[in-house]
Amino acid sequence: MKFQMKRKHLIILAVLLILSLIGYFAITGMFVKTSEIKVVGEVDNFKITNQQVCEENGKPIIYFFGHSGCPHCQWQHPIISSVTAKFSNYISFHDNMDSNRDSDVYAKYSDINSGYVPFLVLGCKYVRVGSGENVGEASEIATLTKLMCNLTGNNPSDVCSA
Repeated sequence: MKFQMKRKHLIILAVLLILSLIGYFAITGMFVKTSEIKVVGEVDNFKITNQQVCEENGKPIIYFFGHSGCPHCQWQHPIISSVTAKFSNYISFHDNMDSNRDSDVYAKYSDINSGYVPFLVLGCKYVRVGSGENVGEASEIATLTKLMCNLTGNNPSDVCSA
């Protein structure tokens, strides 16, 4: 009898402890997903985030996320590849066509993009869900070039001064 009472008290104490921990985590937000990435404006058809420019080896990182089964990705991929090639000495291009290599970066933007491709992240500063098909190839090239010039301090000068 005495053992059963002690056991009952221990179970009640354990349940109270668990409920207290759940309450603590709920109050402190440890169970609530909060994104540090906020949209602070727009330029052309890209959103501007509150993030600092992300770099790799001192160069802004350009991320492209897409899938070959996506017709919009197939439209966007050669354009982003062509534009980034002009900046090859000034940026780091992470081409995630049919790849999940940078899935951690993709996941960081889940408040902005709930899982769609194509998805472009330019230096962690400019983001866009979808392709630039609605503005056309020439306008898309001009927009991508302008934003990459912003990220690279207008380098290369022959590309950014044109």
